[in-house]
Amino acid sequence: MRIKKILLSLSTFVLLICSALAFAGCLPGFFVDTDSDAARKDLESLIKCMENDDHDGVKNLFAANHIENIDNFDKDIDELLVYFDGEFVSHNFDMPSTDDDVNGKLRRKWFIISADIVTTTDTYFLCSYWCEKDTSDKNNVGIWSIFIFNHNDNPDRDFSFYPGSWGDEVMDGIHIIKYVDGQLES
Repeated sequence: MRIKKILLSLSTFVLLICSALAFAGCLPGFFVDTDSDAARKDLESLIKCMENDDHDGVKNLFAANHIENIDNFDKDIDELLVYFDGEFVSHNFDMPSTDDDVNGKLRRKWFIISADIVTTTDTYFLCSYWCEKDTSDKNNVGIWSIFIFNHNDNPDRDFSFYPGSWGDEVMDGIHIIKYVDGQLES
């Protein structure tokens, strides 16, 4: 009987310690998503919206503060939905690049999410700059930019694009990269 009490007390103590560590973020993926899990969910939300031609869904994924900086945003969403063709099959998502800026109580976290996305008709390469968290302004949370191209147009992916690749600033909006005869269309 005494051994049962000791084992029960020890088990309870271990469970409490593990729970406290998990809630504190020391055991990623136990009670909270890892960065990779969160970024994968973000990517899959975007893919679902594109696959279903969900204009409002795509728009709602963008950061409210950045929509106002994008000329012809609704037209760009429509072009993205026309460009993305076929039913989703798979993606080869990798761990996202992350930037976690903690300054006192202010916290901002960004993901650079990239993946090859396979549909029933095409394969696309997509890269997006996504603000996952901003404790100073929730209207910064969401997509800031999307870059996408059809893999058939540039199978070697010899064109480097990522937020900031054309300068120091993040280029807000949707950027469909088009190639004609293997050359970047200007």
